[in-house]
Amino acid sequence: MDALILAGGEAAPDLIEKTGETQRALISFGGAPMIERVLDALRGVAEIDNIAVVADEAVLQTLQNVQKIPAQGRMVDNLLRGLESLSSSEILVCTCDVP
Repeated sequence: MDALILAGGEAAPDLIEKTGETQRALISFGGAPMIERVLDALRGVAEIDNIAVVADEAVLQTLQNVQKIPAQGRMVDNLLRGLESLSSSEILVCTCDVP
């Protein structure tokens, strides 16, 4: 099974002011960026063979050992781009800003 994480999106102005992060995926939650929390959880699932992340370049630059897909357009567009990039017939889709 493959996993697809939707991690695009800028933080709201009030979150940027409180956290200093412009990307929601990079906001620290319990001492680690939200994207890393989700990646850690998925990497702990034996059935997941491949992980792809759709995100803005600022987020993708922080990641290793994942398939990186630059975010473009709306969430639905990014979902479709991510699904098309994976070869498995079983794909778990999740977001990174709801860990």
